[in-house]
Amino acid sequence: MASEVARDRRSVRILRRCAIGVLMAFLLALLGTVGGLGYNLNHLQELSFVRHEDLEYADATISFSATFNPLLFPFYWLTRNGYINGTFAVVYVPESSSVSEFGGARFGLGPQDRYDYYTILMTTWGFLPNLLTLLFVTILLEAAKARALYLALFSGVLGFHFGMLPAMFAGLVFGSVLTWFVMFRLSKENLLVRLWNSLWE
Repeated sequence: MASEVARDRRSVRILRRCAIGVLMAFLLALLGTVGGLGYNLNHLQELSFVRHEDLEYADATISFSATFNPLLFPFYWLTRNGYINGTFAVVYVPESSSVSEFGGARFGLGPQDRYDYYTILMTTWGFLPNLLTLLFVTILLEAAKARALYLALFSGVLGFHFGMLPAMFAGLVFGSVLTWFVMFRLSKENLLVRLWNSLWE
C-alpha cells in the first residue's frame, strides 16, 4: 500500500513537472513574438506591392533585417537564421474584405499599414519547430530539477531588451549569480529562500 502511494506521488510529481515544462515553453514562445524581447527589428521597407484584386491577395517584396533573441528563438539560431538581412518575396493576404460599395480586399492605404503583417510573417515562420525546441529545453530543466535556472533565463531575456546580444549574456550571468546566491549562500531558513522554494519546488 505504501509503495503504491509513493508511486502515485512520484507520478504526480512527474506529470506536474511535464505540465510546468509545457507551460514555460509556451510562455517563452509567446514572449518571442514581443518586439524588443523576442527580436529587434533593424530595418523594414516595402519595395514592391502588386495587387491581385480579383483573387484578394498581393505579391510583395520587402527588405527586412532583424536580430532574434537566442533564448526565445533557439531553433532560428540552430538553423543559422538568428540574424536575417535581405530581400524577401511574401504574399500579403488582407484580414478581411470591404463591405463598402467599392468591394474587394482592403490592402491598406500605404506600406506602413502593412508593416505589422510583414513583421509577424517574418518572425513566426518557424513558430512550431521553435516551440518544440523550447519544449525540449524546458522539459530537460524539469527533468534535471534545475527549475531555478529559469531566473537566469528570464534575466537574459530582459537583458536582450536593453542591449541585444551583449546585454543578454550579461543578464544570463547576473541571473546565474543571483540564483547561486539564493540557493547556496543564504540560510535555508531565510525568508527569501523559503519564498523561492515555495515558488519553484
